[in-house]
Amino acid sequence: MKNGILAAAAVAALIIAAPAAHADTFKYNFCPLDASCDANLTEASLIFETVDGTLDPNDYTLTIRFVGTLTNRFIDTIDFTTNLEFASLPTLTSAPAGTLLTDWTTKYDKVNASAGNNCSGEISNHLFACSKSTTGNGPSFAGINDWVFDVNFLGNGVLGADSKVDLRAKFVNSDGEKVGALMSPTTHTFDTTGNTETTGNVPEPAMLSLFGAALLAGARRLRRS
Repeated sequence: MKNGILAAAAVAALIIAAPAAHADTFKYNFCPLDASCDANLTEASLIFETVDGTLDPNDYTLTIRFVGTLTNRFIDTIDFTTNLEFASLPTLTSAPAGTLLTDWTTKYDKVNASAGNNCSGEISNHLFACSKSTTGNGPSFAGINDWVFDVNFLGNGVLGADSKVDLRAKFVNSDGEKVGALMSPTTHTFDTTGNTETTGNVPEPAMLSLFGAALLAGARRLRRS
């Protein structure tokens, strides 16, 4: 009996001590340094976080974040690309405060200055995804505005040193009329040294299974004794 318990405890200790999976965060902030940024934006960023514990390494949670100070300018449309083809249309799971998920439509398309062609169609290469407000303007610049998407890239597409990213946006006034030029930064490359960080430890499913098996084996030996 004693040996069985000690064996289970030893296996459990090894499992607990084993390295845990971690979520990596890739972030690039385009504002305020890029020339196309509105002067009232202090941040416009893409934040990709890996989804660990799945069989697909191409799964990410993407947060698009705008931080600003102006209350009479609104974010009508956003689009993003990493030059990796999407396996499926990104799904918006959380919208900025004061708006609903149903206030946004997402398509394989780009931001366009033309009202009729702005995020309204479907481009064939599936490298771009855009979300457009259906309420006429969207959230204002004031405070923090986050859009959160589930993103899955096709094939072996994963973010890395060669991933070229871009974030574009269309701004309007309270009447839904376009204000200023489109925000369209120069395409950048992720700095995996400066923008990758461990955000938390998540035990691997296989490790948890081994832990359970060890405890079960110990319990069986205890019963037999």
